[in-house]
Amino acid sequence: MVKITDEAGYRLLEKYKIPVAPYKAVKSEKDIEKMVLRMPVVLKVDSPDIIHKTDVGCVLFVRDRNELLDSYKNILINAEKQSKDINCIIAQEFVFGSELIVGAKQDETFNYAIIFGAGGILTEVIKDISYAVPPIDHKIISSMLRQVKVWRKIKKRYCADEKKLEKIISNVAKLMEKNKKIHELDINPLFVNSSGFFAGDVRIIEKD
Repeated sequence: MVKITDEAGYRLLEKYKIPVAPYKAVKSEKDIEKMVLRMPVVLKVDSPDIIHKTDVGCVLFVRDRNELLDSYKNILINAEKQSKDINCIIAQEFVFGSELIVGAKQDETFNYAIIFGAGGILTEVIKDISYAVPPIDHKIISSMLRQVKVWRKIKKRYCADEKKLEKIISNVAKLMEKNKKIHELDINPLFVNSSGFFAGDVRIIEKD
């Protein structure tokens, strides 16, 4: 199994009309200087070798542009202590909101399974998750949403558009149908706020 780069993962989501929080793949100091993103941003190392990025200083929160270049240099130093295989640094606008997870995993019996539920650290803590197997249609997705308690609270808090979320889940299913090499896909967190839905982190594992 091979983890594809975060940069490639974001591009694949965008190809399937899955909204991603605004980001830039930074590969040089010049990229940082030319970067047009709204502050604050989060800098994240894009490397297949670094799994627990926060623990080794490979995720940094940057409040304003004055901190940006130094933060970029620091995160590179931290990353190079862990791995030589660094694709880039992802700079992504910091999104305020609640967190969901949308994912999928290959399954020998059902082709694949779609996952939806509470995201972020809550995924493992409260296990408020629903599952579905193909064929994935409007009725199935609606049932998935109804099963997740935290979604009802989030929907009410932000007056969130349920149809947009249904479309995201439907597009994840299409992505899995069209990309048979993908063994596992996680969008966690999928941020929700009054402006809509935005993929934060994405993890895609492909078969060798």
